Amino acid sequence: MRYTYLLIIGLILTSSCKGDQRVVLFDMIYPNIVFDIPAGLNASAIPQVLDLDNFQSNIDAYLQENNLSIEEIDAIRPSSATLTAINNEADYDFLGGISIRICPRNTESCREAEEVFYLEGRDLYQRAGSRVELLPTLINAKRQLQEQRFKLEVWLFLNEISPTRISSRLNLRFEAVRDE
Repeated sequence: MRYTYLLIIGLILTSSCKGDQRVVLFDMIYPNIVFDIPAGLNASAIPQVLDLDNFQSNIDAYLQENNLSIEEIDAIRPSSATLTAINNEADYDFLGGISIRICPRNTESCREAEEVFYLEGRDLYQRAGSRVELLPTLINAKRQLQEQRFKLEVWLFLNEISPTRISSRLNLRFEAVRDE
């Protein structure tokens, strides 16, 4: 009798858990975004914003390559991002936070709700070096990435004055998904 109850409870739990039912259709990769973090940036409460307006999404090429239309995609989710110092002697230990945001081009400034990748506080300090793996947010970036061009902002929250100019490379990866 006890096994019957356990079996029934197990069946109920298994049937009610649907899990993540999305299918990855293709990856959208934006490699080698190169920019400089200037030396002497002030460590104030105001973040430093590096603005890369008019960034090309390549959405038409991704759709054509995968024989899909934008309507067949339910979401475009951030997957992974890496910030790497091109001159390996430099590191990011002076940073207290990093936020990568995307928004429509010609926007004055991206909103916090448009953040696609981030790393902050103790997580950044413990991972600081010449290479930093950023964490993806839960945003659906389809609205921004379905346009031909968008604005990309790198927000830097400094704990200390930036000690030297750091040539940096940012690699971004998104997943175009369909919910099943």
